Amino acid sequence: MFCGVKFPCHPTSIQANTLMRWMGCDRVIWNAKVDESNYYRKFALKFCPREHYYATQDQSYSQFKSSELTPYLSQVPSQVLRNAAVRWYQTLQKAIKGLCGFPKRKRKGNHASVYLTRELFRFEKAGKGYRLFIGTPKFPMGELRFSPHRSFKIPNSITVTHHNGRFYLSFGYENNTKCLTLQQQFDRLRGMDTDTLTQGLVGVDMGITIPACSELANFDYSHSQKAHFKRADNKAKYLQRRLSKQRYMAKTKGQPPSKRSNRTQQRLNAQHGRKANIRQDFAHKTSRQLVDSATLGLVMEKLNIKGLTKRPKAVRDVNGHYLPNKAKAKAGLNHAMLSVGMYQIRLFSQYKALSQNKAVFTIHPAYTSQECAVCGHIHPTNRTTQSKFVCTSCGNVDNADHNAAIVIKNRGVTRLLDSGTELSGNHLSDTGHGGKVRRVKGKSLARTTDEVPKKMGRHTVLEATSLRTGSSPTLLLLLWRDYIRAKN
Repeated sequence: MFCGVKFPCHPTSIQANTLMRWMGCDRVIWNAKVDESNYYRKFALKFCPREHYYATQDQSYSQFKSSELTPYLSQVPSQVLRNAAVRWYQTLQKAIKGLCGFPKRKRKGNHASVYLTRELFRFEKAGKGYRLFIGTPKFPMGELRFSPHRSFKIPNSITVTHHNGRFYLSFGYENNTKCLTLQQQFDRLRGMDTDTLTQGLVGVDMGITIPACSELANFDYSHSQKAHFKRADNKAKYLQRRLSKQRYMAKTKGQPPSKRSNRTQQRLNAQHGRKANIRQDFAHKTSRQLVDSATLGLVMEKLNIKGLTKRPKAVRDVNGHYLPNKAKAKAGLNHAMLSVGMYQIRLFSQYKALSQNKAVFTIHPAYTSQECAVCGHIHPTNRTTQSKFVCTSCGNVDNADHNAAIVIKNRGVTRLLDSGTELSGNHLSDTGHGGKVRRVKGKSLARTTDEVPKKMGRHTVLEATSLRTGSSPTLLLLLWRDYIRAKN
């Protein structure tokens, strides 16, 4: 299994300036290759096929070195410039195959990095750990101190990153551990019975008030984490207002940003970095506890965080005047949703579960907060408040997040037991028809994914799934009746 680690490093002031120079030259070569490719491609594609032009691309970078225009490129090791050109070429080849997007220019800003191969660094054994030395005989840098929090194997390449005023050391290595793929785990779980899956799987409900809730425990920020996060957030708001005033004054005078505004920008980046570190720390601790609490794996909601945090569209009346669209309230909701770190928790849980031969599946979140975990009844009035769930059919009373976690687990168990379920990434779809919409006389009757149409009203996702497998003819009549009523 391939593992990746990221350690904080602590360079001296001289080492920090040297690393920043290396990162700047790395960015210059990358941007030069991108500009060169874009410039010639505009003309080449007019006279030759696209495949022929891409075949002419190489990893050369010597044409960008000039004693008059770019003398600073001679002040860094040539391996740094070569690695930048090689990484650009590798990205281009992947883009041609459709594996990623085409290389884009790197902006000079808060994030910078430099890729180092074995010619530029070496690890030396020192007691129980290692010492890291960076540089070449012509450009020596000396020992770079770093803080490893776990054991590792010596890699073939490393990446030194500068973000929010701090330096980090990251690399990957092979630990020779064999793990099952997600598809193999999916096939293994499908051969188990209902009781085994119910006991081994753990459902997780994501939210804002309670970031993560399973049927076993709730996971929330500690008191100290909330205090530190609020302090950093308040400082960031103050610095953002101060920076806006400084930039506005410079703009009105027709002057470039002052050194004072640049220092304010650095202080602002540091506060955002503190907030990001708190979110990351909480995501790591929560994902570890979630993975350890499950025997077979986790079932989570597939939330579209990008879509949920979009800005509301502007609304105009017939005269062209803007109408209130609750943009300020939506901005506060987006801030609260992004501050939780829902996607990070799911992402960290996936790779941690994979190392323990456990699975992390996702399901569609439709009506998980309105469905009763006992009887399966779905109705908007089931959730009376944000935290209280009272079923209007069977009278089940439970915490809303805890009830949703059980519902999510039950849906995951149903999907695994369904013979038509397919695995797309880590998402469990309820049928093997590719997620297409089944239509009757031009009208959409039911989706072949696990998304339930709103016209189904009180019927549950589990009922719809059993319907498509042909297990209940009575439900067919009930669903068809609701469909006819909604149509008329």
